[in-house]
Amino acid sequence: SQTCTEFDLETELDRIQALSFRFAYNLRKHESVGIAAPQIGLDKRVFMYLDGKTTRMIINPQLEVLDDEMTLLSEGCLSIPGLRYFVARHANVRLTGFDLLGSPIVSEPNDFTARIFQHEVDHLNGKLIVDHLAHERRTEFEDLWREQAGIISKKRQNKKNKRKKR
Repeated sequence: SQTCTEFDLETELDRIQALSFRFAYNLRKHESVGIAAPQIGLDKRVFMYLDGKTTRMIINPQLEVLDDEMTLLSEGCLSIPGLRYFVARHANVRLTGFDLLGSPIVSEPNDFTARIFQHEVDHLNGKLIVDHLAHERRTEFEDLWREQAGIISKKRQNKKNKRKKR
């Protein structure tokens, strides 16, 4: 995966505003708390999240970690539906960016919203929740993903064959 490119607010703000409906539709359709541009086929630095019952769009977000405090919670992701993993995230962050009107935003959440911001910015930086997993858990995920896609690794297939012979 690759890092998404920034929007040019002077020339692309109308486009972003038009895209906001697509973001909101997909966010609600999938009953999610956040959705990033790559998840709807865009290579741009923008995401939408739920703030209570209100959707908010963050354009060209930049994330700063404020301290070393971490939290560990289970996360799901629209990019890997049906799977959840425990992910350690920073408890306190500062997010800067722009809203749908092009006005600057600064937010310093220290709750679940901080986790949403980090998750969505990860997408914009080409990362998924599985990129935060330890090597062993990552390998389990990759095997499961291949199996679901019908591509079972030789190692895993050999283990299955050995079990059948018993």
